[in-house]
Amino acid sequence: MNSFFGVLANPSCRFFSMDVANAITGFGRHLIQLTMQRIAEMGHTVIYGDTDSVFVDAGAESYAEAERIAKRIEHDINVFYEMHIREEYHRACAMELEVDKIFKHFIMPKVRGSEEGAKKRYAGILVGEDGAETLDVTGLEIVRRDWTDLAKGFQQRMLELVFAKDDATVIAYAKRFVADLRAGKLDEQLVYRKAIRKELESYTKTTPPHVKAARKLEEAGIPLTSTLIEYVMTEDGPEPLQLRDEKPGRGKPNPSPIDYEHYLDKQVRPIADAILCFYGSSLDDILKGHSQKTLFGF
Repeated sequence: MNSFFGVLANPSCRFFSMDVANAITGFGRHLIQLTMQRIAEMGHTVIYGDTDSVFVDAGAESYAEAERIAKRIEHDINVFYEMHIREEYHRACAMELEVDKIFKHFIMPKVRGSEEGAKKRYAGILVGEDGAETLDVTGLEIVRRDWTDLAKGFQQRMLELVFAKDDATVIAYAKRFVADLRAGKLDEQLVYRKAIRKELESYTKTTPPHVKAARKLEEAGIPLTSTLIEYVMTEDGPEPLQLRDEKPGRGKPNPSPIDYEHYLDKQVRPIADAILCFYGSSLDDILKGHSQKTLFGF
């Protein structure tokens, strides 16, 4: 049902209707809220619900027990909707809810400055039929193209340590990672990659970093061979990789020093604080040596 919204809310669609589009989102929200209410009435704790999914804390002692609880919830909710749709709308129910994933461990980073979890941003551990555990991530920096390899690698390792319940190593790793960043040991992971979507001259109101980097290439007489701009942030602003690869002494300036504090503030700190807040701490706290709680000690 939700898939129709993008079409019907588009003015270029032959069947464009904002009334119908709004009815879709409104009814979808109603169904999610009703599902959450029914699950809570069944005695389970609902963690989160949004768009087309509901997350439930099974409170199980084992993965097998969690699977049984999930299947029971699936069955009871579908029976409820069969009766509810027939009684309320006098129609046969064509909707069926199903168990999608069962997480052994689950974490939902908080919205910055809030106690609420960030929507559509979470990570968890899935267990395969062979018993192998895998990290499953949705919406976090690991799976986003506009973040550097530095941020993605840092977040993945932090999550792995959290799910391993290795609290001391989480803190030690974050401190060591920052030290390695500032020491220049992670320079190969600092590259931003972003595509130019229109002519450079069209960027007038604002000039994003990748556009500034592209203009530096033009000023240096280096033609753009791709719409994808690769650059690093330096103390002189964004600098394309092509300029940093140029050999000094041929009319090209020496590469500017890397702005490590930019990467710390914009790439590392948001990821670290989203996890360290569960320890009652922050990246600044651990760098200053303040004590922390343990994540699994609450």
